[in-house]
Amino acid sequence: MNDLKTRLTKALFSYTSLLADIQASGGKPVVVGGAVRDCLLGLTPSDIDLEISHMPAAQLEAILKKHAPVKFVGKHFGVYALPGLEIALPRQDQKISKGHQGFSITTNPFLAFEKSAERRDFTINSMGYDLTTHTLIDPFDGQKDLRHKILRATSQHTFAEDPLRGLRAAEMAGRFGFTIHPTLLALMAQLDLSELPSERITREFLKIFLGSHQPSIAFKALAQTKLLGTFPFPLPWQDPLLWPVFLEALDQCAQGVEAKRFDAPLIYFLAVMLYFQAKGQGVPQAPLTYFTFPKKLVQKAQGLLEQAVGLARDNLTRYDYFMAAYTLSHDHLDMAALAFFLSLIPSFKNAHEALEEKLRIWPLMSPDHITPLITGNDLLKKGIPPGPAMGQKLKEAQKLQYETGCQDKESLLNILFIKGS
Repeated sequence: MNDLKTRLTKALFSYTSLLADIQASGGKPVVVGGAVRDCLLGLTPSDIDLEISHMPAAQLEAILKKHAPVKFVGKHFGVYALPGLEIALPRQDQKISKGHQGFSITTNPFLAFEKSAERRDFTINSMGYDLTTHTLIDPFDGQKDLRHKILRATSQHTFAEDPLRGLRAAEMAGRFGFTIHPTLLALMAQLDLSELPSERITREFLKIFLGSHQPSIAFKALAQTKLLGTFPFPLPWQDPLLWPVFLEALDQCAQGVEAKRFDAPLIYFLAVMLYFQAKGQGVPQAPLTYFTFPKKLVQKAQGLLEQAVGLARDNLTRYDYFMAAYTLSHDHLDMAALAFFLSLIPSFKNAHEALEEKLRIWPLMSPDHITPLITGNDLLKKGIPPGPAMGQKLKEAQKLQYETGCQDKESLLNILFIKGS
């Protein structure tokens, strides 16, 4: 418990005077939600959520404004944002319409912690740390579930009111490697994700891809509960042959991008999704249309898959490999990125092994050496006017450069025009 106190005190250090002011005025600040969970797991929380009880909203607002600029992210239900800190009044939610936002919110500064925490999704997120008494408040045995790595609903009644929680359960299971309790799996199976906007679903899948060491855990839960069937999920989750291969590719991708520290790791997950959307038959015509992933990243993932498919052909030449490298460079990707993607897909095994061998014997297959040496200006000086003839000559020059490995412009021009004479 001392570690919990130390971690939270350190995280809240810049707000020491604010907290002292709230306490001196009769308020009771309690750290809630993911920050308590993360500290108990030995992690550093990225942000802190505080619940302030025993203090009316007007009094709390006045104190907050004295200490820092306040952004009212949900003033009508008592939520205020400061840098790295979100402060809320105790509240209860009542479901009034479909979707994850269809709630009526009632704040009550004197609501018991247990009643306020009952609206939260999982027991491990329903703990609080009282900053006045320095004690853990755990009415739903969240710490016990945390120790046993079990994900359990705080309340069967409130969990079922928000369909987004089905995705959150899968995401958290994948992030922490937890087992979803059978009762929670049954609750998830009753949810309908078609109520949710595609943007919100996409956001949860982003968390699954970029925040999980084993994304397969999340996808297995979504398939087991048939949640993937409640919206147009484009991947073969009901295919007994492709689905296990897809899950393994996701886990290999997650562990690989974590180790290699790629600049844009989402590209590789999207390329995996595109491959399996097409069921291993090239590049899909309508890639991931339901989701709202960044369009540029989807296009880069398409380009990566196209080059992978191209290198899976037989009888490839040096030119084919260098041309693939040149094409990828337009998307700020290189052949090491392509080799990594090829390693994720069993059907690309031969192409991956061949590329790794080529990278050993052709070390110049890098962006610095694949940029075409000869430009249109060089051909103008040789008397070739702009037009189809120039375009064809530029292609010949690039092919010659890649085939010969020549890196001297004048030598390449001489070879080009001797060959063409």
